[in-house]
Amino acid sequence: MLVCQRNPSAMPTPSCRVVAKFFRALGDPTRLRLLEFLLHDEHTVTGCVAHVGLAQSGVSTHLSSLADCG
Repeated sequence: MLVCQRNPSAMPTPSCRVVAKFFRALGDPTRLRLLEFLLHDEHTVTGCVAHVGLAQSGVSTHLSSLADCG
């Protein structure tokens, strides 16, 4: 169970930080498209680039963000 502090000026607990990072990662439409693309099968970065239509560096950044969230 996630318990965040009720005092808004207090530092967030580690669990709150992890949950916030997770939702930030899912808050981007491109990352959601990549996640959906990768859920059913493995794909190369080149395949991901073709799927979302971004440059390889942008796709790599998005994939890194998703990987950080597990």
